[in-house]
Amino acid sequence: MTTAGMTAAAAMDTAAATEKEKENYLIPRFGALCFFLAALEAVIPKPLPFLRLGLSNIPLIAAAGFFPPKAYFLLALVKILAQGITGGTFFSWVFLFSLAGTFASASLMFLMKQMLKSRISAVGISTAGAFASTCIQILIARLWIFGEAASAIAPLLLAAGTAAGFAMGVFAELFIRNSQWLKETIAKTESGAFPRETPLSGGGTEPQQNSPAATRRAVLRTAAGLCAAAAAGAADSVYVRAGIFCVFFAASFRNKNSRQKLNILPVLFSLAAITAFNLYPPRGRILFQPAGFPIASESLAAGAARAFLFESLLFISRWTFTPERFRFSLPEHGRFRIISLTGSTFAMFGRWNAVLNQRKKTKTGTDGQSASGKQRINARALVLRIDGLLRKLDGGPDQERTPPEQRTGNMSAP
Repeated sequence: MTTAGMTAAAAMDTAAATEKEKENYLIPRFGALCFFLAALEAVIPKPLPFLRLGLSNIPLIAAAGFFPPKAYFLLALVKILAQGITGGTFFSWVFLFSLAGTFASASLMFLMKQMLKSRISAVGISTAGAFASTCIQILIARLWIFGEAASAIAPLLLAAGTAAGFAMGVFAELFIRNSQWLKETIAKTESGAFPRETPLSGGGTEPQQNSPAATRRAVLRTAAGLCAAAAAGAADSVYVRAGIFCVFFAASFRNKNSRQKLNILPVLFSLAAITAFNLYPPRGRILFQPAGFPIASESLAAGAARAFLFESLLFISRWTFTPERFRFSLPEHGRFRIISLTGSTFAMFGRWNAVLNQRKKTKTGTDGQSASGKQRINARALVLRIDGLLRKLDGGPDQERTPPEQRTGNMSAP
């Protein structure tokens, strides 16, 4: 190889290393933000179990303006994997919806932002992304879960999804324009200056790796969960699937380490809804006709079997996966890199939790009431609070405690 060729190869290697360093810096931070917003959304009451506001898409909306393509779609995948682990949905229809919806919306949002640049706002790409996500989820529901009857509620879901996307776009626009952390992060990626992670002050600790014994238990538990999921999928009998569902629902309900608070009402609603949607068209002997709607034997059995299949997969996932069982690292290269990035996201979120705990302790008054709870909360105040936490996590000054005249706001969309 000539000297010029060697120089070019060395330059390419350096550029690749720099790009990888950027990904390792950006993805865990934005993934942890997805993680936090998803946890926030989990406590917001929903009229239907499968409806989502899409708060965790806000980092994807913000990142569409300056993430390179590879890093952007790695972030989308990390978001899906992290939510699957923490929510216990890996084997379930919820995970399938999340996977398809996230990649459909992320692809459209990234493409629109790259093509239109500053001519489109966060509101525009968020609304379009929500529409794409809802469309692909309706298609999946039509093909595999609810059957032909899914078309009946498609207009309602499209309207609700688009409205939620518009609302999330407004919030994302506020974050993009007012976040000092985002401005500093963009500056760091452009300059290539990535600070090393520093220990948290005030006694904060990083999530620790599992011990070898705990890792072995995690592997065995995952294998058992895979076998149970395969058994539920292979079973033709509604009674076998109902039995598997009952076993893993009871196991998940008794799991004291689970962060998921189980509520029987959404479970019963999902079972009833999936069964009801599969009653059309009626097949087999007509059993009865409430309000003139025929309920046939084959359709009822098939609907119940499908309902118990999807709900049993959900509770097998909840029994199998919790964040505490996945605190081990793998090399940051090859086919394992996505797992390593997901682990880094968990670690970053653990740091964030430590910061939150420190702030709660320091802001709680003598009357036992949080000082922050006395303040009026609006969208911009919430953005500044999140921004203050992010800056504190990265070692910068606390945005909340910075005088308003010194804050950097109205940042142009990246």
